[in-house]
Amino acid sequence: MKGRRIVLVLHEPPVPFGANAAGRWFYVLFKGLVEAGHRVTAFALWSRAGDRDEAVRLFPQGEFDLRLYEHGSAGGWAGKWSSFWRPCSYSFSPQFRADLRRELDRGFDLLHLETLWTGWVGLEHRQRAILNLHSLYRIDQSLDRPCRWSDRLRRWCVWRGERWLIRQYPVHIALSSRLADSIKAIHPKAAVHTIPLGLDLTGYAFQPKAANGGAPSLGLIGSFGWGPTDLAGHRLLARLWPAIHRRVPPARPRIVRRHR
Repeated sequence: MKGRRIVLVLHEPPVPFGANAAGRWFYVLFKGLVEAGHRVTAFALWSRAGDRDEAVRLFPQGEFDLRLYEHGSAGGWAGKWSSFWRPCSYSFSPQFRADLRRELDRGFDLLHLETLWTGWVGLEHRQRAILNLHSLYRIDQSLDRPCRWSDRLRRWCVWRGERWLIRQYPVHIALSSRLADSIKAIHPKAAVHTIPLGLDLTGYAFQPKAANGGAPSLGLIGSFGWGPTDLAGHRLLARLWPAIHRRVPPARPRIVRRHR
């Protein structure tokens, strides 16, 4: 059976050990679709040259059709005004949009959009598109209480853009039931499929460690420059750890963080 013609839009290069965690899933998705026999063209943004070069190495031309474009920036007042009404739409350069439009005009079966803001480039083909949401700002920022008016305005713009985009697409993928419920609350008529992200486990060699009889430890690993992870760290130490320590006095917390 002949595979489907799929156009894939990614906001980061599909590399398993790059700077952005989403690249691990993009690697599995792109590679898996091609290996399943589908004819896939992937359009991906890049902001780090190392990740771009690694993607080129992993997906050589001739075996894969990967198009890489530098991440755009919201320079000048025009860019800021555009970002006000369409958050993060500046990421997709005019060249990216023109090349994607040209490829879609050649014919396709499915436009697969990964992460929320890629929805800006698929609106003309929303009836044959899937929008895969990894997160929602209205969840991640639900505990934020911005004091400055500029921060409140920025959050309003992001939440507004998020809601508007979700309501444009009839089919969504969510990686958790909580995300799926939030999408349905915003767009009750949408078809929402809950599909967890995957990893290529061949890149993670298991190294068993013999029990040493020492004190148990509870760890949290994350990028603490991202608000939700930072909140999780504070919640662990301030709310959860006191109760854990009372029950297991020898236990020790271990926080591994990338930023700050």
